[in-house]
Amino acid sequence: MNGKLYHGACFYPELWDEDVLDEDIRMMKRTGINVVRIGEFAWSRMEPEEGRIDVGFFAGVIRKLYDNKIETVMCTPTATPPIWLTHGHPERMHVNEKGETMGHGSRQHACTNHPHFRERARLIIKHIAKELGQLPGLIGWQLDNEFKCHVAECMCETCNTLWHKWLEDRYQTIARLNEAWGTGVWSETYQCFEQVPQPGPTPFLHNSSLRTMYQLFSMDKISELAREQAKVIRAYSDAPITHNSSVMFGVDHEDLFKGLDFASFDTYASQENSAAFLFNCDLWRNIKKGRPFWIMETSPSYSASLESYAMPHQNGYLKAEAVSSYALGGAAFCYWLWRQQRAGSEQPHGSVLSAWGEPDVGY
Repeated sequence: MNGKLYHGACFYPELWDEDVLDEDIRMMKRTGINVVRIGEFAWSRMEPEEGRIDVGFFAGVIRKLYDNKIETVMCTPTATPPIWLTHGHPERMHVNEKGETMGHGSRQHACTNHPHFRERARLIIKHIAKELGQLPGLIGWQLDNEFKCHVAECMCETCNTLWHKWLEDRYQTIARLNEAWGTGVWSETYQCFEQVPQPGPTPFLHNSSLRTMYQLFSMDKISELAREQAKVIRAYSDAPITHNSSVMFGVDHEDLFKGLDFASFDTYASQENSAAFLFNCDLWRNIKKGRPFWIMETSPSYSASLESYAMPHQNGYLKAEAVSSYALGGAAFCYWLWRQQRAGSEQPHGSVLSAWGEPDVGY
């Protein structure tokens, strides 16, 4: 990336026709956008049926953007598994702490530890990296989207089996686990690893070590997923790899970014707490010391609210946010999103352009 400063936006060309794409590129050039992030929610566009993969559309978009001096960060689309992966397969779905199995829709609804999810994720990423990894204009990769943003630890049977193995690898014997956790309190002593429950529904409090260790287990598995995806990409592309995270998400950032090339984060400080993003900059510039961080997402208007009404930022806030980010060591400042969604779940979210292409609040 050669020390260049990037001014960017998250972009979903798969939702629009060619005329809109051309219009968007003209407007991006007018507003000084020189990088976009694409592909993160497009698994069903890339693989509409299991095994039928075609990423040619995205190759064309990357080429057209590059012809207009706009570079691309390509994403792996694993935050939104397609319907063919989950329909009729409740065993592949995320299960929350209450024992509720998620249905298809929204995002992060599948268990990322399920072996079929991992297999299909590797295959789609291999195809993307092989087809796009050497294209001029592709300057970086983002893994997934906001790991563990909308869900906490998964409590499915796949995770239960992996949990017991993780405990045995960590403690070696059940006696050592009992001693470390103090399971004599409330007669919680276990006789084997398979008896150790997940921290699901209970009349009162769980053993604090049980809850803490299950969080660490979940974080380890997310870092494992990130390493797995990065390994596939690196077989076909030399472009640096990151992930867009946040302090709110259930991940171990130091461990997650250990195997990645640069740090990036998403920030949606409200107007009432408008300086909060400064603390994030201070944190993230130390995640990968000596390397510039990226702000991969920030709202161009009113803190990413999905309500019908929200307090917009004061005039000049975006400029101050951008200048501060660059001054604190950031190499990129990117908006979510470029053009407002015309359908779906996030229509009220802040955007640079409205769905019909007019300048929006943050333009």
